[in-house]
Amino acid sequence: NLGWPKCVSQSRCLQLGILILEVFTGRKPTDEQFDGEFSLRQWVDEAFPVAISDVIDSHVLNESNTTPTKDQLL
Repeated sequence: NLGWPKCVSQSRCLQLGILILEVFTGRKPTDEQFDGEFSLRQWVDEAFPVAISDVIDSHVLNESNTTPTKDQLL
């Protein structure tokens, strides 16, 4: 066990996956751009792997390779 929670059902795995996408993109599945047939998962899927930096939140993608300051984390 690598410290990840055990997924007891497929829906829990899906919930965990969506949560991870929210953290890395800074977007929620309920954002305006994700209505109807277009979802957060599809947005990331279409960007992967060529344009993945276009969907990663700039606070997560620290291009300077430095440790974020306390202000950046808040």
